[in-house]
Amino acid sequence: MNYAGFVQAFIMLFVVFDAIGNVPAFQAFTFRMTSAERRRVAKQSVLVAGVVLLAFMLLGRLLFDAINVSVADFKIAAGIVLFILSVELVLGQLEPGMRKVEAEDVAIVPLATPLLAGPGSISTVIYLVEAIGFVETLTSVALNVFLTYLIFRSSEKLFSFLGRNGVRAITRIIGLIIASMAIAIIREGLEALLFM
Repeated sequence: MNYAGFVQAFIMLFVVFDAIGNVPAFQAFTFRMTSAERRRVAKQSVLVAGVVLLAFMLLGRLLFDAINVSVADFKIAAGIVLFILSVELVLGQLEPGMRKVEAEDVAIVPLATPLLAGPGSISTVIYLVEAIGFVETLTSVALNVFLTYLIFRSSEKLFSFLGRNGVRAITRIIGLIIASMAIAIIREGLEALLFM
């Protein structure tokens, strides 16, 4: 293994994966759930994200070429999905009495994708496989997935002191932040399309 390449791959993916930055979103989308459900969401979200990244490591370039889709197109689509979910957070449509949110649904969308395995992570692993190597990229993905799981599992303690009303208030703010992230992803996609 190229250890220098592995370190480079790990750091790049850690920054793009943004496990710590996604903790508030994890809490916002799971605050109605029990501790057991939250642990299950943490496990499922990182596993699905890992599988998605592995699939794009193996087939990403071929898939995009086959269906004539660019990374920019993917960014725009992911940004739209993320924006819709952020609006639900801001308007309180994910709170008790509004709409039932299943753990499996939240684990896959938006946590696994597009927050963890989003356009940035996917384009990064496609690049890393070509530039550094498959083994180094795969090892960095596995380590980032494991670290993200540990971070998500411990995040409940960080938010427990806020209480339900505190989490509701934070959820609105997080919804606005996620909306901003979604707009940024869409903007990046549009800029890439315009300057191709």
